[in-house]
Amino acid sequence: MKVEFTYDYSIGRHEVTCGEFNQLMNGESGLKVDCKNDSLPAIRITYYDAVLFSNAKSKAGKLDTAYTYTAATFDKN
Repeated sequence: MKVEFTYDYSIGRHEVTCGEFNQLMNGESGLKVDCKNDSLPAIRITYYDAVLFSNAKSKAGKLDTAYTYTAATFDKN
């Protein structure tokens, strides 16, 4: 299958680490993940946490954000 992108994009070389996530999100939204080591991949985050991180990373790089949403509703599970 051939895929062609009509826009520029970037992708990381590795998973987002706890250290990267916490450093960027602490100043942006106060969101934090708990890990034993900052070099471990960030886990136990929601889709919306990932969206917030992606937008914050874009803004930090002086790029346009890619995601928008108006609300998120979560049940107790």
